[in-house]
Amino acid sequence: MTVDAELWVDPRIWEDVRRRLTELAVELHDAAQRPHAPGTVPLGVSVMAFPLQDPERPDPPSAG
Repeated sequence: MTVDAELWVDPRIWEDVRRRLTELAVELHDAAQRPHAPGTVPLGVSVMAFPLQDPERPDPPSAG
């Protein structure tokens, strides 16, 4: 699963998605087992989601 996008969303949507991404990251970390444990699959997980600077606005967006 891969996503590469520049999106414009309502700040409330961004805060909700940011919260859920954090919850998913914590869930994966909490579920992690030792390498090669029976019944597990190896994963590579990289997630980056952040507000971009809008060149039409002088003040930076809230980092959340």
